[in-house]
Amino acid sequence: MIFSSILIFLSLAAADFPICNASGRQWHPAVASCGERYLVVWEDDRATGDYFNNDIWGQFVSEEGTLIDTNFPICTADSGQWMIDIAFGDSNYLVVWCDDRNESWDVYGRLVAPNGNFINTEFAVCTTSYYQCNTSVAFGSINYLVVWQDHYDDIYDVRINAQRISSKGQIIDTNFTISHSARKGYNPAVAFDGENYLVVWTNSDGQINPFDVCGQFVNQEGSLVDTNFLIIMGGVSTMYPDIAFGGTNYLVVAAHDDTVFGQLVSTDGSLIGEPIIVAGGPESGGGGPSVVWSQTNYLVAFATARNEYSDIYGQWVSSDGDLIDTNFAISTAWWSYEYLPTIAYCGENCLVIWSDTRGPEPDYDIYGSIVTNVGIQEESQGGKLALEVYPNPLRYEVDISYQLPIRSRVSLKICDLSGRIVVTLINTMEEPGYHRITWNSKNLPDEVYFIKLEAGRYIESKKLILIN
Repeated sequence: MIFSSILIFLSLAAADFPICNASGRQWHPAVASCGERYLVVWEDDRATGDYFNNDIWGQFVSEEGTLIDTNFPICTADSGQWMIDIAFGDSNYLVVWCDDRNESWDVYGRLVAPNGNFINTEFAVCTTSYYQCNTSVAFGSINYLVVWQDHYDDIYDVRINAQRISSKGQIIDTNFTISHSARKGYNPAVAFDGENYLVVWTNSDGQINPFDVCGQFVNQEGSLVDTNFLIIMGGVSTMYPDIAFGGTNYLVVAAHDDTVFGQLVSTDGSLIGEPIIVAGGPESGGGGPSVVWSQTNYLVAFATARNEYSDIYGQWVSSDGDLIDTNFAISTAWWSYEYLPTIAYCGENCLVIWSDTRGPEPDYDIYGSIVTNVGIQEESQGGKLALEVYPNPLRYEVDISYQLPIRSRVSLKICDLSGRIVVTLINTMEEPGYHRITWNSKNLPDEVYFIKLEAGRYIESKKLILIN
């Protein structure tokens, strides 16, 4: 059998659009996808007019970039909420943030269903003394791992701590330290590779440079795998790291003044190849970059002052670490500043979001742009999960088949239209290649369901109509 592959790279960013332009300031957004839609969350002071007394708000966005319903509040506690992150688990989003309701910065969270319903009330993730900030979260096929910057009683003792949380929002065991206690750890980020999490952060102990990026693997039981290791990029200080897993390796990105660096890291912690200059030159990079895996390539988004004002640009990076074409503009709105970009992937599109000053001063708004055609692979033997369901509509039994490009932890679930899991068919590691199972649905009522298949960072779903 002969396979052919046509790979088309079109760095096309659609016109940007407002996600929230309410009065007051909307700031520090984060975004995740459930495979069907995005949920964008941000800090919001529309109710208080006080930046130090923010609330948390959210907005669903379709794969094509259409707003679904309206903005809705996620947390309006009489306190400040900052530094948000979000991840999608097996059926719900987990939103985490820093919160000062106890007169110190703590970590709180809340589960949100794909239809916007709240699964639980806000709950404390960590309320130890002094303060915690700069949260990040990833889902590891069974539980979430939340990481944050934790300040102990000595201002020079700043560590990266973590807490496992179940898919139902339950705290698992106690929080634990990831970074070495002798080092200062800032701005953590976390991703999952199917077996372990990799946590990265800015380390300021001055071993090589004033600021370097460190990494640490954590298994799903919450144990550290080996020890902290350095991810040196370009022989200079690098800060504000982000991370994504690309099916085989991680891409870690970080900023140094006017340059955005990247580094491929294997699942055993080996640095692969030389550091990648994602954006370089006078005022061409800067700010904390964000990275996502689009099932074909990585997309890196970053803020840049190359056009005098701060704009949002992007760069495609292949799975081998090669730059695809050149930097391209995502938002260059005239006479405004765009900051703090972050990205998620859904279907064939990426949604890039950021804070934007194009509204009346001193407002900040949340804007977004759909970046399409991330590398369309046609007539290829690898790359997608090729989820197939037959027959559909079905009576009693249905054959479900899929193709794994690499060894992955596979999760195959039947969900109802609200996103509730009806039955879990598979939750285990599987080898690459063709897989097929038969499922008997005779105990379920006649309804419309959808099948959700996850393998590493790959997600596919199909609608399933049951007629018994």
